Amino acid sequence: MLSGNGEDDDCLKLALLVYKAGQAWGGDPIRVVSGLLNGLTERAGVFGDSDPNYRVGVMRRDYYYGNSFGSGGFLPQYQGPPRDNQVRHFIAWFGAGFNIPSVLARQALYSEERTSDPRDPEVALGLAGIQMANDYDIGNYDSYKDLAQRVWREICGRKDGLKLP
Repeated sequence: MLSGNGEDDDCLKLALLVYKAGQAWGGDPIRVVSGLLNGLTERAGVFGDSDPNYRVGVMRRDYYYGNSFGSGGFLPQYQGPPRDNQVRHFIAWFGAGFNIPSVLARQALYSEERTSDPRDPEVALGLAGIQMANDYDIGNYDSYKDLAQRVWREICGRKDGLKLP
């Protein structure tokens, strides 16, 4: 539904997915991050590959690929080419920042992108994801709401609050 609904605002979809993941997993940060990684990337955290039967918009061969996600609605400094899946990119680096020390997550990002230039949209978005993971309050089970709002403001560049169901 979210990946193939024809709307251009992929960043809104990202913020809403973060919120919905928090609801689905009772706000438990470990389960929220694991669920986001499993559903929106090909990785299952540090545990290997995600199940293609449950992920959305990741691999073309996946049943729920839909139209995938793009870079619509993201701030310009985070936009790659229009068909780049910036939802997947953000979640992957957010997960890395949550699961491994940030210095290692950043080194992996620089290696993967073959640059450490923060003006590169892929690096900038990865760094933002890693930083948000470091700030994610694992002791607060309502923090997923704050995380969704932060994505909305800092990644999507919206001034108004995210209207949540």
